[in-house]
Amino acid sequence: MLAESPVLLSSAGLTKRFPSFLLDRVSFELAVGTLLGFGGRSGAASRRR
Repeated sequence: MLAESPVLLSSAGLTKRFPSFLLDRVSFELAVGTLLGFGGRSGAASRRR
């Protein structure tokens, strides 16, 4: 199963190199960026109507 998931393997490698709080910060910023991206798209769509 791990062989089919390169993301899990790279995450395991990152965990060895960086403190967990950095990974938490990065994943948090990615999640916020995704939410803001969706919000910006839906906001632009509602303005066009």
